Amino acid sequence: LAKNYEGVKELNLLVGIATDKKHTYYKPRISFDEFLNISDNIIKISACLASPLNKYKNKENYSTEIYDKLCKKYDYYEIQPHIATQQIEYNLYLLQLSKQYNKKLIMGTDIHAVNKYKQECRSILQKAKKIEYEDEDKYDLTCKSYDELVEMCKTQNCFNMEVYLEAINNTNVV
Repeated sequence: LAKNYEGVKELNLLVGIATDKKHTYYKPRISFDEFLNISDNIIKISACLASPLNKYKNKENYSTEIYDKLCKKYDYYEIQPHIATQQIEYNLYLLQLSKQYNKKLIMGTDIHAVNKYKQECRSILQKAKKIEYEDEDKYDLTCKSYDELVEMCKTQNCFNMEVYLEAINNTNVV
């Protein structure tokens, strides 16, 4: 997220780099070096299970030095209230990292549809395209009210409610 106009310009530059045909690798991307050189004009959030913090946490051949730099570079770590085992384990790991690196948690929900009906439509479309994700039925990827989000946190139950409520509040601050 851009903090100011300089951050907007920097994000535009990064999107240009990420989508350049010579730089794209299957999907638009930026390198770790490019990420590590992002200025403080941009708020950096760890994102969902696809985050490098999750993907590379147990890689034996991955540089722990670069991983440590990534952990430090993020401004916030994003937990999510989904009931999938993989999400719960990642949330617990992020709580550990937040204490280790003195970073705040925020709450995300990874919204892919505005409501249950649109989620059903998305699911049908994905099946038609033969796109499947492991444990997808354990992820509610619809937009939530505050009360619905709190209820999801209670159902997930991997933290005490104070951790969840602080993460929700931190999201509102961001």
